[in-house]
Order: sequence, then structure tokens, then C-alpha cells
Amino acid sequence: PQWLKDDLEAIGLRPINNVVDITNWILMETGQPLHAFDAAKLNGKQIQVRPAKDGEVITTLDEKERKLTSEMHVIADAERALVVAGVMGSIDAEVDDNTTAIVLEAAWFQPEAVRMTARKLGLSTDSSYRFERGVDQQGTNFAARRAIELILELAGGTYAGAPYVSGEPPAGNPDIQTSPEFFNKKLGFDVEPDTIQKILQKLGLEIADDDGNWTVTIPTFRPDIERPIDLVEEFLRIYGTHNIPASPVRVSGLHTKDDAVARFNYKVGKHLAANGFNECYVYSTRAKDEIDTSVGKEKADQLKLANPLASDQTHLRASLLPGLLETLRLNQTRGNDALRLFEKGRTWHAHNGKVVETVSVAFLMMQEPLHRHWHATASQDFYSAKKVIFDILQIANVSADNLEFSRLQSALWQDGHSATAGSLDMNILVEFGILDHKRISDIDIKGTVLAGTCHFSPKILRTQPKHTDFQHISDFPPANRDLALVMDADIPASQVLDQLCKVTKDACREDFSAELPTIFDHYQGEHLPDGKKSLAFALQFRSQDRTLKEKEVNRAFDAITQAMTTDTPYELRS
Repeated sequence: PQWLKDDLEAIGLRPINNVVDITNWILMETGQPLHAFDAAKLNGKQIQVRPAKDGEVITTLDEKERKLTSEMHVIADAERALVVAGVMGSIDAEVDDNTTAIVLEAAWFQPEAVRMTARKLGLSTDSSYRFERGVDQQGTNFAARRAIELILELAGGTYAGAPYVSGEPPAGNPDIQTSPEFFNKKLGFDVEPDTIQKILQKLGLEIADDDGNWTVTIPTFRPDIERPIDLVEEFLRIYGTHNIPASPVRVSGLHTKDDAVARFNYKVGKHLAANGFNECYVYSTRAKDEIDTSVGKEKADQLKLANPLASDQTHLRASLLPGLLETLRLNQTRGNDALRLFEKGRTWHAHNGKVVETVSVAFLMMQEPLHRHWHATASQDFYSAKKVIFDILQIANVSADNLEFSRLQSALWQDGHSATAGSLDMNILVEFGILDHKRISDIDIKGTVLAGTCHFSPKILRTQPKHTDFQHISDFPPANRDLALVMDADIPASQVLDQLCKVTKDACREDFSAELPTIFDHYQGEHLPDGKKSLAFALQFRSQDRTLKEKEVNRAFDAITQAMTTDTPYELRS
């Protein structure tokens, strides 16, 4: 009839024949794609939905051959594929002027499957457009019966019998629990509960009110409504944004100069740049192999991105050092003698089943320049890296005295020439020293590289620093004493120094004090047993108001010596 043709032409469709036009009209009315087969062209009198065969070919209605894969699905008869499921039919069983009997097919397909098929075939149709976005899983039967009704009315014929139904329609979205208070909180203004209910009900949503607690049943034709906030959006869409009452705009923010993390990043960047370091900016995502090697596959899985943009940027970085090493290698290959590099930024760590984000600073230093210069500069060593680390700790208001440094054993660091302190549980992790020579050589970097990295939690950076009271310098001379101790060679000097500082403080009287001891000699060799070493410490005793007497200094020094050699792994060197 003319009205059917006019309706289709009004929306840009070309009338074909009465049966096909009815299925297209129903598609536009209900959103449910349908397909009509010429019953005489079905081999074996069968309709089956099955995966396509690899290499299977079908000639679609646009008269193009499509090569299918086993990931795709087809509607077929006993011998051949007749429809690319959810996308387009073939010319083999289409309805034409000679058709006297038809089979009408109505189905629901998973949106993901249709989307994948349409993309791979490069074929977008009215059917695939709707299946990709999800049609009403409960509306398939209604659309089929509506089409049958129009076919019998407009094309004549008889209804051959009960339909054949395969499978069960999937369940729709679960009910959503919400309340009027939730709406008003998210909207930012108050609306009467009755107004909200009326609008949602007009959209086809059913609401059960249990003393202000709403249970909202979502119709199957609205798969996009999944959360309470979606209901707020639907209400506001109908209520109208023009009805939102005017209110002053208040924006409360934290100036970067006031934020502890921003202050730290500014200060540490300025300090390192002033000391000859060049700042680098590297991507915060890294390749899978690098993260697997550095943190292990189990932890690497927790750092994996759900939707990476590139194959070499699949994981969040756990350290700034790999990026700095890439920058160093690039500079060396270009003939640039990059001696000092640093970066500040965020890193992520898999810790106790969670991903922990830290504020990090890392640096690299070449021990010697690669190019010859007429004026030789002092070479860098382990203590150069330690000095930079201590500067960073000072900028972060973290006392190095509160950290216990120990030998660092890691694939990235040279064993015996690197140290670590702190942990993620302590909100601070420090590593520094010489990078492993073999690993550096394997990535085509020449020379010895010293490095350091500090990881801070924002919490520790926001801790207020303790103010130190100024104490004027004494006008009286110090009393000096030396203490030499013998111990196992593998005992760290810092451990001995920490213990000596403690006992020195305890040994002094309130009217005078001992200044921090310092190490001035380290010895191994002749006159000492194998596996032993000697450390010599200088101590200074001083009073603010008088010259100390020999007797009281000796008494304090004897107490220190006794404390350091009694029930300890140290003995006095003779």
C-alpha cells in the first residue's frame, strides 16, 4: 500500500516488496530486526544458527562475497549459510516476486558478537546498528507477531502454525535500590518525590516505595540504565535542565604553592637542576617484559592496564630508572655526553594485594665522562649518589637518622655497591648505588652508572617538619677522644655509628654533651684476623659554659667504651 511506501521513503529507505517492506517498517517501529526467507529456497527444510566455518563464503544482499571466520555466526539451511547473523542476509534465499511461502526469523544476538562481525567485515547495516547497541530481549516475540499481523493483512496468505522457539531470552538489568534523598543530593536541589516518580513511571520504569526506600524495576528495552545515577540522569533529561534553580558558583581549590607534594616537586627539581642534573619527562607506562623482569609476573599482573594504547605501554611503571636509562642510551648513541639526568613523577607498586601510588624522584650519574676533556673533573662514586639521596630526604623533611640502611640485593643494582632503606609500609623507600654492570652493558650503555631513587607516599610529604631550636656555638674548647673498635667485616659502619651515638648521648651528663661522632679510619689487613675490620671514631665533648675537666671527660669516655664492648659484637682495638 501507498502509506507503507511513503513511510519508508520518508525515513530514507527504498521500498522493495510487501514482505521485505513490512520487516523494515517493524524494525523502525520496534527496533527489532527481522528476516524473511523464501521457504522454497531453503534446502532440507531447515533453519539453524551456527558458527561460520573458516573460509566459508557468503554473497550478501549488496552482491559482494564475504569471507567468514569461525568467530562469526550465521543462519543457515541444511547446506549453506544464508545470513550473517545480526548483520545482513544473502541473495540465496531472499524474497522476490515469485515467492509464495515465507519463513520469518526473529532473534536476539549478543551485542559484542555482532559488533565484532560487522567490524571485521566492514559492513554496517540497520540491523547491525541496533544489535550492536542491544535490542529489547523481551520484545522479539512481539515484533514477530506484529510482522505476521501486517503480512496477513497486506500480503494475504495463511498462518502455517505455532512458531518454533529456541532458547530463552536473557534477563534484563536487575532492580535498582535508591531513594528521593539520593536524587536530591545528586541533583543539588530539592524535588518532590511524587514529581520524580511520575517522570520515571512515564519512561516505563516501575517503582515500589517501601517507606522512602525505592525499588525501581528496569524494563528490558532500557539496557543502558544500570545504576542509581542513571535514574537521576533520566529524570533530569525529562524534567529539563532549564528548571535547575540558579545558584552562585563556588569553587574551592588548593593552590599548587600550598600543596606539600607540589612544593616538594618544585624544590627537588630546582635543587637537582642547580647541581647539574637535566630533567627528563618519560611516559608513565612501560612494556610488559620490563615490568615482569623488575617486579615479577605476579605483581606485574596487578599493574597491567585494562585497555593499553600501545603494545610497549601495557603496564604502569614501578620505577623511574628504566625510563632514565633509555634516555641515557639515546643520548649516548647521539654522541651526547649526558652526565646527570633526573625525573620526578608518579610510580605504582603492587603491595599487599593493592596498587600503591607514590611520589618518586630518580637520578642517574655517569662515574666518568665518555669524552676526553683537557680539564679532568672529579669522578663520581657511591658516596656521591648517597649525598644526592640525603639532599632529597632533607627536602622531603625526612630525617635520614630515622632510616636503617642495609645492603641492596636486586637484579638492577651492583651487589655490594648499593644500599636501601625504608619500605612501602613506612611510606618511604630509598635505593641508591651503582647499577649492575652487566645489565647496563646489555642495554648498550657505556661506562659505570650511579643512580638513586626515592619513593614517598603523599602522606609523609604532608607531615609537618619538626622545628629545631637554635643552640649557640660554645665559646669553650672541646675535649677530643678517639675510639677504635674491631668487628666482623660484614657489619655495616652505619650500624656501629648509630649505636655509638646512642651510648654517647646516654653517657654524658646534663651539663655537657658529646657532638656527633665521626668515622675517620677504616682498616683491614695485617695485624687483624681474616674477616675482621677496624673502625676508628672521633668524639668531641664540650660544655656551653665552662672548660671541661679531664676527669669528667675520661669518666664519660670510659662509660662509652664499656657500653660499646660489653655484650656486643665489637671489641676494643689494642
